[in-house]
Amino acid sequence: MHITRPNDPIMVHVDDIEAAFRRVLYHPDMACAFAYVYSDYLMVPVGQVFGSRSAPSYYCVLADVRQALAACPQDEPILHPMVASCTYEVDTSSPLVQVPPDSNHPPLTLQEQTEMYNASFVDDNGVVAYLETMPQALQHSVRSAFGVFGDADRRGGCLQDAKWTSLVSETFLFLGFRIDTYAMTVSWPFAKRKALNDEIQDILSRKRKYVTPKEMAHIIGVIRSAAAIAPWGTFLSFNLQNALTTAARNAYSTNCSWWTRSWIYLSGVAIATLHQIWETLTVPEGSPLWSRPISLYLDRDFSHRVFSDASYAGIGGWSSDFGFLWRLCREDLIRAGFDMRDIDLASSEPVSDGSNEGLHINPLEFIGVLVNLWIVLKFVKKLRPRSGGYILLLLADNTTALAWMSLAARTKNPLLQGLARLGAALLVHAAALLTKVVKRHLPGDQNDVADALSRPPTSANPEQNVLDSVIAQWSQLDDCRICLVPFELLSTIASVISSQSTAVRYDQITTNLLNLELRILPASARTWNAPSTIYED
Repeated sequence: MHITRPNDPIMVHVDDIEAAFRRVLYHPDMACAFAYVYSDYLMVPVGQVFGSRSAPSYYCVLADVRQALAACPQDEPILHPMVASCTYEVDTSSPLVQVPPDSNHPPLTLQEQTEMYNASFVDDNGVVAYLETMPQALQHSVRSAFGVFGDADRRGGCLQDAKWTSLVSETFLFLGFRIDTYAMTVSWPFAKRKALNDEIQDILSRKRKYVTPKEMAHIIGVIRSAAAIAPWGTFLSFNLQNALTTAARNAYSTNCSWWTRSWIYLSGVAIATLHQIWETLTVPEGSPLWSRPISLYLDRDFSHRVFSDASYAGIGGWSSDFGFLWRLCREDLIRAGFDMRDIDLASSEPVSDGSNEGLHINPLEFIGVLVNLWIVLKFVKKLRPRSGGYILLLLADNTTALAWMSLAARTKNPLLQGLARLGAALLVHAAALLTKVVKRHLPGDQNDVADALSRPPTSANPEQNVLDSVIAQWSQLDDCRICLVPFELLSTIASVISSQSTAVRYDQITTNLLNLELRILPASARTWNAPSTIYED
């Protein structure tokens, strides 16, 4: 709607059905309708499909019927008294936020522009329309409510007076989230975050870290419901759910008081996850951490691509959209504190020795993803805001590394946990910079530029893959400038891997990392004398 008519206000309104579950359970019209439609499947033709009208799907049927009726065009010049009493408030303090169209969200067709839109879920209903058509949209919504749940003269008023507001604006609270069509944002309200903050703070203050099963279920439910908006993404919600359910499985009892009185002792992983969630909960209402632009909440065409790859000899990455390239060699990674495997200098492959320990290729690939993400955030901080936000596509040829932003939540390996937590913390800063991060696997034979950057010269082959020859070989790097990565970035990532602490302040770590300087060489500089494009102060 906003893409189609970018200068027209979009009004929103919400209502709630009075005693919806009682009305649905004893709805005589629906019982007759179900008995007629499903007569071949009913033991007794009274409208109880498959034995019960208490199932959630049954309640949703009426919501779907109301939504369909509200979308039907009607010619009703006389407004219902509830609609006639409404007033409309439009924010004119600044121009409306602009959202560019893309292949996922093109402008509405003429037919779509004539349709009314209601979003109904059981007893909650939201109405969305342009300012000039909002009265008619509300009329359709109110009439559909009475048509489905019964007119006032039959069963009493079906719309809750306490939740009906006569003031129609561009903001409303719907299904637990605040939606603002003026700023084009969806946010998780401060009141809900404050309640979760108090609950987590109480748990973390306990001398013996435990939760009751009831507390565990509530926290998991709240965090999972907010995961789509949460700045830390899905990783921490999956992580906490996995840690708590594992602990609950070990503590389960058939005792009737188990639900409210039993103690489930928290693992180090669960404690660390609660700490990281708790760090972000008390920012003020309207903070970009908890206010996601609607355009970034949905699937959108990417605006920028970045590539990375890793080998046992080094790591490299580049982006023609941002115009940068970088590489790190094995020796500098070892100096930074990474436990690298011994390699054959001629082939750059690990020595086939059973005792050869060190980082597997998967964490090295993920480190490349993290370095790329750090560089991008440094660029975004300096660039002007982009209409519709930045949609970043992270490309790598290692599916395991890309999955670690969420699936590493299920591992007990502290190395993977630390890396994935650092990635989640960087996503918090990406959200604050109105940047959506999308990860995608790229076949290895299509990632040849990053592969060449990830294989710096070794002592056995000092002339192989030197930086100027790599730049000259690949035309994709013609407009890319050499980036010098701070050595402190590498040493900090290495320390996160080696740390066993469950109370690491990842927000402080990432803030410090993003304050480090990214040095970019002039476009005329096409070589670098050292194997790694790094600098040390």
